[in-house]
Amino acid sequence: SLSTLNLPEQSTNPISVSADGEGGNVSEKQVSPDKQIRAALLRSRFADTILKAREKALDQTTKKDPEKLRREREELERVQREERARLQAEAKAAEDVRKRAEAAAAAEAKRQRELEREAAHKALQEMEKTVDINEGSHF
Repeated sequence: SLSTLNLPEQSTNPISVSADGEGGNVSEKQVSPDKQIRAALLRSRFADTILKAREKALDQTTKKDPEKLRREREELERVQREERARLQAEAKAAEDVRKRAEAAAAAEAKRQRELEREAAHKALQEMEKTVDINEGSHF
């Protein structure tokens, strides 16, 4: 298993506060969706580099036992597939959050415009009413 290699777990995840050795239990702060997308893209970009380095270290430590090497490679490939799937899901989730935030901001802006339009309409009606009253008092 990869944990027997004593390799440090490196995380490029800026939203992580702490993580166990396998990256499982992660407590997270609230971070903007743009930062989440960027973090997911960076992890995805460098995942191959990290896994290749682990594989190279694996080659050096298991040259004596070909069966162990085969098992470790299979485990490494499985972890790589899972990591890619997780990163894609994370990037998609962050993008969905960003889109929802944009939609909410657009809806709020539309609601605000409607309120301003309604207030302007009421003010215009008041001015017209005042003008009508003033014109009526002159005659």
